[in-house]
Amino acid sequence: MLQKARKLSDAKELEAGQKNTFDQATDTLSKATQAYNEATSQLKVAKQNKDNAQAVLDGTGAKAVFDERDSAKSDLATKEVTFKEATEALNAAKRADAKKAEQLEQATTNLDQATATLKQAESNLSDAQTAANQASDDLKKKKKAEQTAQSTLDASKGKVAGVTNERNNAKSDLATKEATLGDATKVG
Repeated sequence: MLQKARKLSDAKELEAGQKNTFDQATDTLSKATQAYNEATSQLKVAKQNKDNAQAVLDGTGAKAVFDERDSAKSDLATKEVTFKEATEALNAAKRADAKKAEQLEQATTNLDQATATLKQAESNLSDAQTAANQASDDLKKKKKAEQTAQSTLDASKGKVAGVTNERNNAKSDLATKEATLGDATKVG
C-alpha cells in the first residue's frame, strides 16, 4: 500500500511539473503571437510606405522617390524576416503546447489508474480487516464454549466421584448387613 501511495505521489508531482511546462509554453505562444501581430502591422506600414513612394515617383522628383523606395524595400525585408521568425516561433510554441498537452493527458491517465489501484487496495484491506475481526469474534466464542464445556465436564467428574463414593459406601453397607444377616442366621 505504501508503494501505491508513492506512485500516486509521483504521478501528482509529474502532473504539477507538466502543468508548469504547459504554462510556460502558453506564455511563449502568447509572446510569439504578439510578435507576429507586431510584424504584420509593421509589414502593412512598409507596404503603405512603398505605395506612397510609388505615387510620389509617378508624380515628382525621381531621386527622392528612389531613395524612399530603397528605404522602404530595406524596411520591408527586415519586417519580412521578423515576420518569418515570429511565425516560426509561433509554430514551435504550438508544437510544444501540443506535446505538453499530450504529456498532461498521460499524467492524468496515470494518476487516475494509480487512484483506482489505491482505492482497490483500500477496499481489499477493509475486507481483510472485516474477515480478521470476524475470525477473532469466532475464536472468542469458541474459547468461551470450550470453557463452558470444561466447567460442565469438571462438574460431571465431581458428580461421578460423589456417586462412586455413594455406591462404594452402599456396597460396604450391604456387605456389612449381609455379614450381620449371615451371623444372625447361624446363631439361630
